Amino acid sequence: MLIDNQTAVEESGGFTTERLLELADRVPGLRGEAFDTAVSTMKHQDFVTASQAAYEHTGDDPIGPGTPSFGINSKLVPEGFRGVFFEEQLTEDLLTVVRSDPSGRQNYQS
Repeated sequence: MLIDNQTAVEESGGFTTERLLELADRVPGLRGEAFDTAVSTMKHQDFVTASQAAYEHTGDDPIGPGTPSFGINSKLVPEGFRGVFFEEQLTEDLLTVVRSDPSGRQNYQS
């Protein structure tokens, strides 16, 4: 939901409390007193800040690898290959190969 709306939100001032709650309305079962309070009080701000700092130190780009990003066995998947993750069967095939040889030492052929 957040990634789907990222560009529009960034162009209109960012993920404000009001915007986050509005987007949460679109996710069945998400809204409730606990969720609304956590968003309104920024309960998880320390976690978000720490996550952002860790993300920014991933890869060679000083602002982070971009979204969406994918990693397998602690290795960032190069941007040119990320499209595979939007195809269910290709993703399943890739993960099957990775599970069978996590070291990546086998010579894979299609």
